[in-house]
Amino acid sequence: MDINSIKVLDTAKLTILHPVTKKPTDMIVEIKSSASKDFRKAQIAFNKANIKEDITEDERTENLYSMYASLVASWSGVQDGKKDLPMTIENVMSIFKKQYWFFVQIFSFINKEANFLEVTETN
Repeated sequence: MDINSIKVLDTAKLTILHPVTKKPTDMIVEIKSSASKDFRKAQIAFNKANIKEDITEDERTENLYSMYASLVASWSGVQDGKKDLPMTIENVMSIFKKQYWFFVQIFSFINKEANFLEVTETN
């Protein structure tokens, strides 16, 4: 196999699935790769935040949500009621806290490296 035939992407798009029906929704989330500098930066911040001895589970969870929220590059189709919700770290964190299934889909997507790989033609 030609090793150069695999390209690592900086981002990839995830179509969020309905948590009950598992059918695709109109929510599309663009996520930064675990091979990106942003991921490494977020991971270092997460590790530093969790180093203190008296950290609570709630603080640890908040730090995890913060790490993964920082890896959301953009989104579309995400609404609060019938109003489009702008993509901000605060809005991502809010959804993670209220809708755990949303966080799980993003977490799972980021941690599957094949989502960020593309086969290219080589000569």
